[in-house]
Amino acid sequence: MKIYKKRTYADRIDVAVYIIFLAIISCFIRSLLFHKDFLFYILLFYPINCSDFTFKGASIGKKIMGIRAYDKNWEKPSYKLLFRSRCYISFVRFTRWKYRLRSWSEYGNMTILDVIDLEREKYGIRVVDNKVFKRLSEEAKLKEGRWEDNMSKMYDEYIMCVYSQ
Repeated sequence: MKIYKKRTYADRIDVAVYIIFLAIISCFIRSLLFHKDFLFYILLFYPINCSDFTFKGASIGKKIMGIRAYDKNWEKPSYKLLFRSRCYISFVRFTRWKYRLRSWSEYGNMTILDVIDLEREKYGIRVVDNKVFKRLSEEAKLKEGRWEDNMSKMYDEYIMCVYSQ
C-alpha cells in the first residue's frame, strides 16, 4: 500500500481513537459536551495534533499502519515541525477533496507527489513506511558518504518512482 494511503488510514484511526476517548470522558463529565470555552477547543484538538510527538514520531494510527515521521536528518522531528506539518497536511487533504473539480484552487490541483514534496521542502518532514525505511537504511549504510544524505536521496528516488507512474 502506498504511503499517502497509509497516512490517510492512520489519520482515520487516530480520529476514531480520539472520538472513543472523548466519548468515554464525556460519559463521566456531562458538562464537557456543552462547554463553550476556548480551552475546551484546545483540549479537543490538541491530542490529534500532538499524537505524533507523544508517541515519538508515530501516532497510534501510524503505528498500526507501520509508518513513522522523520525530520531532514532522519531523526524524531520536533514538536513544532510535527504540529505544523500535521496542520498543513490536514488542510491540503481537505482542499484536495473539496476542490478536486475546481481549477482555481492551488491545493485542489496538487498531485500526491506535490503534497509530499512540499511537506518535505517546507517542513523537512518525511513519513516513511517502516519496511521501506529498514531496507533503504541498510542500503544507505553500504554506500559511501553520510548515511543521512544517502537515505534522503534514496527515499526521494523511491517516492518519485512510486508516485510518478
